[in-house]
Amino acid sequence: LMKMKVESSAPGKLILFGEHASSRKKPALVFAVNLRLKAVLQPTNKAKTDKQILLTSNALNLERIPYPSTKLALVSEAISCFYDATGCVHEPLELVISSEILPGFGSSAAAIVATLGAFDAYYNTKLSAMDILMLGLKANYAIKGYGSGLDIASAVFGGLIHYKKGLEPRHLPFKGLNLVVGNTKVKAP
Repeated sequence: LMKMKVESSAPGKLILFGEHASSRKKPALVFAVNLRLKAVLQPTNKAKTDKQILLTSNALNLERIPYPSTKLALVSEAISCFYDATGCVHEPLELVISSEILPGFGSSAAAIVATLGAFDAYYNTKLSAMDILMLGLKANYAIKGYGSGLDIASAVFGGLIHYKKGLEPRHLPFKGLNLVVGNTKVKAP
């Protein structure tokens, strides 16, 4: 059975309330935004070894670098978490990441989630949203050493969610809510 190219994407996020409280197991509200990061995964015969995975990121000007890579640490860790959790066998693959998400809007979480989604689709492992959330949390924590998972939950579940660390996120209803976000580029405490 010949495997084909698969594509996965994940949205950026906008935290409405509870950004820092979420790290202390307090609730937060977060919106997925209409900007996405895309991960395209396909078999390749251009790998130097028969199990090598090549990584490309247009935003970081990285082309066909071997996995694992410290330059794409979150993506590499997401791939490792996927293989560890599923037992799937490495194949010669190429993963291309492209993003329209602006800095500060959850591009790291979207990269983790889109990568997990692409590998899930390619190997047809049928991971649930909670499985992807848990693998995403594990990958994020392995690299950063901290985090509530709020941004990863937003990238997995989309829409407007109520998030509390350790619980499954709940979707909240909303209608026609348009937000305009400004950035003063001035840091404040």
